[in-house]
Amino acid sequence: MIVVFFYFKLISGSVSISEKIRVLNFDDSLIQQRKLLAEYDAEVVDLRDIAPRARFWMDEETKKEIAVRVNGFSNGGITFLGSGDFHHVSSILIDSISEPVTVINIDQHPDWSVFPGKLCCGSWVTETLKNGLVKKVLLLGASSGSAIGFSTQMGNYSALENDRVEIYPWRQCPSKVFFRKIPRNKSIKTEPHGIFTKIYWDELKEKNLTEFLRGVFKSFPTKRVYVSIDKDCLQRKDSLTNWAEGAIPLDDLLSMLRVIRHELEVVGVDVAGDYSESFVQGAIKNIVSKFNHPKEYSAKGCPASDIARVNENTNLELIKVLTEQEGGRDPGSL
Repeated sequence: MIVVFFYFKLISGSVSISEKIRVLNFDDSLIQQRKLLAEYDAEVVDLRDIAPRARFWMDEETKKEIAVRVNGFSNGGITFLGSGDFHHVSSILIDSISEPVTVINIDQHPDWSVFPGKLCCGSWVTETLKNGLVKKVLLLGASSGSAIGFSTQMGNYSALENDRVEIYPWRQCPSKVFFRKIPRNKSIKTEPHGIFTKIYWDELKEKNLTEFLRGVFKSFPTKRVYVSIDKDCLQRKDSLTNWAEGAIPLDDLLSMLRVIRHELEVVGVDVAGDYSESFVQGAIKNIVSKFNHPKEYSAKGCPASDIARVNENTNLELIKVLTEQEGGRDPGSL
């Protein structure tokens, strides 16, 4: 995991940046990106010893150890988490924020499962919702053609109540959810059918992203937001991960980030979705990890040099957009 800290203050739509990178290295995925490290003043903290028991899911003891070694949250920081297997570290960083905040998660998977009931890369949003300072979570970019699947059944639908969570997939056919109560929510339409409810999702792929997101942001309970990005949401040409290819074009992700920065006060960002082989500790975790990871993942068969180059180029684009001096420029005019 890499934590890239740029300390900035929003002043009349512009950003004052002190470039400082801190690398929390779980899996060496960012260490291989030498251009990224060369362009920024990098402090590297070696966390590879804790990675096998932190990857995919972690127990409370591991969570506390990471919180101590990460040394809390820094206002305005960009955190690179390495592989998406470590995306649940987002929850630890968010827990360090001492003010009310809205979380925006841009990801191929909504990560809001109610299973396995512990801090996991597929359930960290559910864990984060237990934090009373997290007033709302916006889930953007999920992409799947499956109408029925285990992850769909395990979603934290109760969190949709009172619109505390809104979810807008990039593309998603209607889903059948069995034996679950689905609250009324502004982001979905539902159709009850006895033992199952059919959910119609409001897809992003054909929308004017700037205008749509502006409308969504108007109902946010806080102006301050924490943004979490998993690059597995992107198409293969821009992201090579140990998960399946996403559907979002990089330009559209960058457009979403520009409107977020223009309309809201970003107090922190993290980025997952770099590549490393999955190495976990424990027989049960190893079995579950192999069952959950797809056999056809976007980095499969790619040379290590190509993986590092593609992911590094995208990371540099993300950093540029997240830290560029906008001077109040309207993203709708781009």
